[in-house]
Amino acid sequence: MRIHSLPGRLTRVAVGNIGKPVLSGDGSTVVYTQFEDSQWEVKRFRDGHTENLSHDPRHDLEPALSADGETVVWSRFTTEDFSDPNGCWDIYRWRNGQTEALATSPGHDTEPAISGDGQTVVFTHDDPKYPTGFNLRLWRDGQVSALTEGPEVDREAFLNHDGSRIFWTRKWAGSEIFMQDEAGHQKPLTHSTNPEFGPATNRDGTRLIWSEEPRGDHDLYTYSTEDNQRSLVAGERHVKENEGDLSADGQTLVFTRKRPGQPSHVVLVDHGQEQELPFDDARLPQISDDGKVMAWWGVEDNQAVIYRWERDAGL
Repeated sequence: MRIHSLPGRLTRVAVGNIGKPVLSGDGSTVVYTQFEDSQWEVKRFRDGHTENLSHDPRHDLEPALSADGETVVWSRFTTEDFSDPNGCWDIYRWRNGQTEALATSPGHDTEPAISGDGQTVVFTHDDPKYPTGFNLRLWRDGQVSALTEGPEVDREAFLNHDGSRIFWTRKWAGSEIFMQDEAGHQKPLTHSTNPEFGPATNRDGTRLIWSEEPRGDHDLYTYSTEDNQRSLVAGERHVKENEGDLSADGQTLVFTRKRPGQPSHVVLVDHGQEQELPFDDARLPQISDDGKVMAWWGVEDNQAVIYRWERDAGL
């Protein structure tokens, strides 16, 4: 383990058997999963306090949250036993202290993504009609509708702030990143014979970041919907560079870098200036809309830990 001091304020949000952190757009809130009492719970850290949002004996995973940290969605298994062949995953929402089901179909509903304003949710639906693929479902105004249909594998949805632009990966005769625009039109933005994964977008949905696996390693790219330009952000040979995230203006980004035989590190790129944070075994970074707050998953004293860093605090 290697830990150095950083300017600003560094907080240990959680320690133990924990999942990836999800940081709100305003930087105030971190949600994550933690395994306690033989089940996975969704927890929220805010203003120095942690609260359990699940309050249910069933397993809860894959949380996502709105930009203000007030709305959280996640996947919940329908029974207490993970191995139950009759169990499946549903989508739930927490808001104002209340939890409600958004999607409870016969199939598995997983990987929820939520718009920054908290009004739109997109999730992956394992439809029994298409045993070879996955489709996407959209929840808005209390109604669930089909976003995609067919045998393709559509997953990893991500939305801009108001939910008017929706992005996802499609695996079918190659790998593509798709967008549904404000008018409801769907089109591929990229196409590759290599796997593409982990897309994220800035606040207005004009810039994307994702990883591609061209030669056994992972390279990081950005794409501008304004000029349709694709740019290589990080493509060092034999190095895995992935798990990217963007600030609202797209000028600040974070990602994970893993060199052969070395621990992974979180990298911050602020207006072209790169900084590799001095934490070994760090990964899964997130950044706030203004680029001033970060969160990531790491290891300290052989335990998983989630950090939150206010870059400008106290400066």
